[in-house]
Amino acid sequence: MVRRSISIAFIIWVLSFLFLYNTLNSIADPMWILIFLVPPILFLVMSEKTTFLLFIAFTVISSLTILGMAFVWKWDSYTQIEWVMLHALVLVNLWSVYVLAKWSTSLSRDNKRLLSRVIELEEYIADTKLLSKREFEKQKEIIVTSMDRKKEKGFLLYIGIEKLPRRVKQTSFVKVSNVIYESVRKHFDIVGKYDDQVIVCLLQNTDEDGLEIVKNRIISRLKIIYTPEAFDKLQWNTEGIGYIEFPASKEGQQI
Repeated sequence: MVRRSISIAFIIWVLSFLFLYNTLNSIADPMWILIFLVPPILFLVMSEKTTFLLFIAFTVISSLTILGMAFVWKWDSYTQIEWVMLHALVLVNLWSVYVLAKWSTSLSRDNKRLLSRVIELEEYIADTKLLSKREFEKQKEIIVTSMDRKKEKGFLLYIGIEKLPRRVKQTSFVKVSNVIYESVRKHFDIVGKYDDQVIVCLLQNTDEDGLEIVKNRIISRLKIIYTPEAFDKLQWNTEGIGYIEFPASKEGQQI
C-alpha cells in the first residue's frame, strides 16, 4: 500500500514539475527553477513535524502574498485564475515531494529495523562463527544449568574493542571473534556477541589454569595481527560461572 502511494506521489511530482518548469521557464529566469531543489533537501534532513509546519506556513504565506499582489496590481480575472492555478500546482508539487521524502525515510528506517531484527534472530553473526547475542544467551543458560547440576565451574571471558582507533575498529570485530573461536574447544566452549564492541566467550568445566591457557592462546594470536599500541587498548574482563561463583575482575583490567 505504501509503495503504491509512493508511486502515485512520484508520478504527480514528475508531471507537476514538468508543467511548472515549462511554465516558469517562459515567464522567469531559468535559474529560478533551482528553488525546487531546496524542498526535497529540507524534507529529508528535517523532522516530520518541522517540515509539516514549514509546508503549512508556506501555503498560508504564499496565498496571502498572491492575494496582496492581486489587489495591489489590480489583476484581471484571467491573470487571477492563472496565478491561482499556478499556486495550486506549486502546492501539489511540494506535497508530492513531502510525501516522497517522508515515506522514503520511513521505509529506510523500517528496513534498518527489520535488518537489525533479522541479524538478532540469526544464529550466527554474518561472516563469523560468532553466535548472536540472543543465541549466545540461550545456549549459555542451558550450559550453566548443566554445570550447576554437575558441580562444574567455568568462566565468561569478555574482550572489548571500544578503545581501538576507528580505522582499526572497523575490521577488528570479525578478526577478534575469529581468533577467539579458533582458540577455544569447539564442542565445549561458545563464543558470542555481547554488544557491538564486546565479544564474550564461555569456557565450561575449566579452572583458573584452563582460563589462563585460553587467554595466552588468544593473546599470542592477537599479537600477530595487532601492533603493541593497538593490542594494549583491548579490554579484558572475566566472570566466574557455574557451581562455584568467582568475583568478576575490575572493569577494564588489561593483561
